Amino acid sequence: MKNKGTIPAGAKFGHEDDKFFEQSSIRALCEMTSTGDWASAKFLWAGLKKCHPSTRLRILMHGLRLCSERQQPPPKILVDLIEDELPVSGAPRARVKDPNLIPEVAHYLVRNPKESVRKIAAALGRHSQKDTINRLFKEPAFWKECALQSARYDHERAHTIFQSYVERFGQTFEYGTDASNCAALSSLVPYMLDAMAGSKPPLTTETVRKIAASQSDIRSEAALRLRLAPVAQ
Repeated sequence: MKNKGTIPAGAKFGHEDDKFFEQSSIRALCEMTSTGDWASAKFLWAGLKKCHPSTRLRILMHGLRLCSERQQPPPKILVDLIEDELPVSGAPRARVKDPNLIPEVAHYLVRNPKESVRKIAAALGRHSQKDTINRLFKEPAFWKECALQSARYDHERAHTIFQSYVERFGQTFEYGTDASNCAALSSLVPYMLDAMAGSKPPLTTETVRKIAASQSDIRSEAALRLRLAPVAQ
């Protein structure tokens, strides 16, 4: 077991500097509202390289969540950095030899929740990799990819789901980008689907405000496992 305070390989910041940089970066990301802001934030991207690997990923995922909440496409620099970071934090090459398998399975599972491994393998033409696909569900890197894929997919279908929700219940609720009061519409997609399926009651403005206080929970590994992972193999 590593001693507390040990600096991971590839990092330069100590514990306190790492913590301070993460807090400062999150504040800075909240203030970045235009494409120009993202491109010019050289202090952020330079400092990011000095952080602990897990801190880098948290900062990048926070930036992605902000884009989702604002219903804006993520800037190229953010996408590029996330793509660079995931292989570093992902499964060892010996465990997942096919680099395309994680994004392919995540993309399919997000759109076909709880699908069996057999059906996933058949749909992707990966019949010989059923055991490998099954092992993906134990890999943190896979669920990080699912978080990215689900954020994109919910953003794409948010207004269509909302329209169906209103047609079903005949009522709306407040939503927006102010995390202190409202939740982004895309982060409410899973709740609207549950309500239409009958497993949860219709949303109210009060419920939405509670969700807004912890919007990132919907993309957590625990929530994604519950919503997506096959019930039976």
